[in-house]
Amino acid sequence: MRGFLMAAGVAGFVAVAVSGAVAAPVLDQDQSVSTNGSLAGTSNILIQSFRQASNTLTGVSVMFSGSGSVSLHVLEILDNLPGAGGNVLASGSAGSPAPTGLPSFVFFDFSTIAVTPETDLFFRLRPGAGQASRNVAGTGDVYSRGQFYSLDGNLSFPQFDLAFQTFAESSVAVPAPTGPVLMGFAILGLAVMRRKRLTLAVR
Repeated sequence: MRGFLMAAGVAGFVAVAVSGAVAAPVLDQDQSVSTNGSLAGTSNILIQSFRQASNTLTGVSVMFSGSGSVSLHVLEILDNLPGAGGNVLASGSAGSPAPTGLPSFVFFDFSTIAVTPETDLFFRLRPGAGQASRNVAGTGDVYSRGQFYSLDGNLSFPQFDLAFQTFAESSVAVPAPTGPVLMGFAILGLAVMRRKRLTLAVR
């Protein structure tokens, strides 16, 4: 009986250890329309404003055009335009895609930050030190929750938007082991206890 209780305790511990929640990024804002494969110049610092519906922000994808060379880019999240005293809240870097002739998204990952839903945020895209900038895909004014800026926010283009996606953090539940799995742990525990007793008896 004592051995069974110990085995059951092991099973219960395993159940607690493997159950819980895992953070996973989920799509929040999606402006995937691209009608202009080279909306941005090749030596520019680009900014796009947006409003997050969730209270977290964990990454941004930007659509690059299919031309140019591979280079490192840095994406920063700001709470305002640089000229208006904007502060950098988060940043991440990623290489632009290989030139295939077709636009493609590049994901910029950074540590999850808390944000206020439905307030203006800005992402700034710039080439890394010593890197050449790549053209970024975009379109006309189809995104009603923000707009495009060039020259590090000094030029406003409300009639244009970059092609981008933003992501929020969501907790995905990990289910606890089912009855048969727990029973398997209990049987394994009993077998270990029995083997230990036999070893002691032989000694």
